[in-house]
Amino acid sequence: MSILRRFPLITALLSMSVLLAGCSPAVENSRYDEGRHHKLTVLHTNDNNGQFWRNDKNEWGMAARKTLIDSIREEVENEGGHVLLLSGGNINKGVPESDLQSGIPDILGMNLIGYDAMVVGSHEFDIPPNILKMQQDLSTFPILAANVFDSETGQPGFDSFKTFNFNGLSVGVVGITTPDTLRTGHPENTKGIEFTAPVRVARSAVDLLREDVDVLIALAHLGHFETNSGSLSSPGDLRLADKVEGYDLIVGGHSQNALYEPVQRNGSWIVQAGCRGQYVGRADFELRNGKLTMTHYELIPVNHEGDEKLWREAPEMLELLAPYKLDGELRLQQSIGVTDERLQGEADEVRTSHTNLGNLIASAQQEMARADFAVVNAGSIKASLPEGSITYQDILSVQPDSNMIGLIEMKGFEVEKYLRKIFMIPKGDSGFAQFSGVTFRLSEKEGLKIKIRNTDLRQKANYRMAINTALAAGEDGYPTLIDHPGFINLNRTDADALWSFIENNTPIQAANYDIDPMIDQFAR
Repeated sequence: MSILRRFPLITALLSMSVLLAGCSPAVENSRYDEGRHHKLTVLHTNDNNGQFWRNDKNEWGMAARKTLIDSIREEVENEGGHVLLLSGGNINKGVPESDLQSGIPDILGMNLIGYDAMVVGSHEFDIPPNILKMQQDLSTFPILAANVFDSETGQPGFDSFKTFNFNGLSVGVVGITTPDTLRTGHPENTKGIEFTAPVRVARSAVDLLREDVDVLIALAHLGHFETNSGSLSSPGDLRLADKVEGYDLIVGGHSQNALYEPVQRNGSWIVQAGCRGQYVGRADFELRNGKLTMTHYELIPVNHEGDEKLWREAPEMLELLAPYKLDGELRLQQSIGVTDERLQGEADEVRTSHTNLGNLIASAQQEMARADFAVVNAGSIKASLPEGSITYQDILSVQPDSNMIGLIEMKGFEVEKYLRKIFMIPKGDSGFAQFSGVTFRLSEKEGLKIKIRNTDLRQKANYRMAINTALAAGEDGYPTLIDHPGFINLNRTDADALWSFIENNTPIQAANYDIDPMIDQFAR
């Protein structure tokens, strides 16, 4: 086995060195030269998740975003400054009109706006590798990740970083993405991929680049976690800042936080701009006599409902994206699967009994999260699926709320305590639970007995539960889980989970999701 295969970080550093050698030579210790004065404006978005078009309230959209960014560029350049436009990752998965077209409209829209770089997001691995490669080829900007490697060869999967030279101002941008993708992403799409520790790679990039650039930016798809513990297995951007000195700015993504004020930590500013193009983040910097100062920061709304300031939609963007919008709407009407019987989802059904559709939806979320079991509230199910053909539009009628799927890892005793509480939610309530992967048996002799994947619950064992983030936040009287250290938001919608499950398992045989054999009869 070669040393590169054994130590992929060495490969990354070698690749960084080669890339750096090919850049315009920086002035030695240019960061500390007196008398130099530069202005830099960093614009950023993250987690677009397919929102290339305005929503049904006429908010957001890439056409309005282009006008906003063009306006800032003109302002900054007229004042002798420079603009750097970055994406914190996750252009894929969320809006079906984009998903059904492999994210092409989003890439084309970013090209037209003029993005300078993007970090690989977790949802970039929710699409097959050949589609991701197509997106890389289509983009006019680099897609970065310094901690993703081919597990066989040790070769980097993406460019590690990019340097920019603005009339003598040197800026380095390093891409770092979450290793949680290996645990939450589709295993077929992450096969043969290794994710190395973000802190380790980030520190190595500082050692390599810091002396050669005036400004060093971590473009980090890691999430912003106030507990500083990160998510299931990887640190968030707060911990990255705590552990690694040398970055002037950390541009975040993944957790979809709208940070209205930048967070300063261990010498680094941390920013993030919500999701789906709701905002454009703007950070203004001045470099004067070797000292870099953030002079201004704001999140600029992109045509929010009720805003006084509305941005005109750029005609050239509308012309580019309108055909994709129309094609996406037509694809929503195409069949994605069939069912041999009606799947029961009416309120008087799912709120009073365990139905085939309730189990199917829970099974879909369990599969997407790669969980041991799943819990779904009846209130999230809005309609039935009739016998016969199923379209994506049908899926949206069943689950129109765009609830995000979460994953939590808990000990068996925590699971038992949690399930006992929701087990007591009465029939008729919107919180009445539908299940997959969990069975109950209630008897006078033994009381309530719980099995996970047909095995008795073990108090000290670890279990992974899929649940939507609204329930995790306490909706419908469910115990709050969102602050649990084992919780992570997968940022995939319930409708997306159901679509993928039906498409992958069609034809759907309703009898396979009949709940009676799975949960023994019990009294409420």
